[in-house]
Amino acid sequence: MKLVLDTFALLKWLLEEKGYEEIETHFRENQVLMSSISFDEAFYMFLKKGFKKEAYTLWINRGTLPIRFFEPTWKRIKEAALIKASYPLSYADAFCVALAIEMEAPVLTGDPGFKKVKEIELLWIEG
Repeated sequence: MKLVLDTFALLKWLLEEKGYEEIETHFRENQVLMSSISFDEAFYMFLKKGFKKEAYTLWINRGTLPIRFFEPTWKRIKEAALIKASYPLSYADAFCVALAIEMEAPVLTGDPGFKKVKEIELLWIEG
């Protein structure tokens, strides 16, 4: 099964927070997809919290993660803008939703902001 990882889930997994084992199981059992914009949001959040070394380690090692990244095409940019205009999501989360719709895949998250989006299925991470 394909699923789309959001920033919340990536950070939970990287920081080994409660529920990260469930995310690891999804990495083993599914094809995990992610918008490069969502990945960049995780990088930015590490920097914002003062985790500069960890942020750059994540950036350098992004190719070793069990994730298939998708770049923003013009079509994806337009779809993300339409989603952002319709829901109170971050810009990165709008790209996550756009990718999930395009790939017809659920979003792996624990971020309550996604619950309002009617066009996607959620795989909820308890934490």
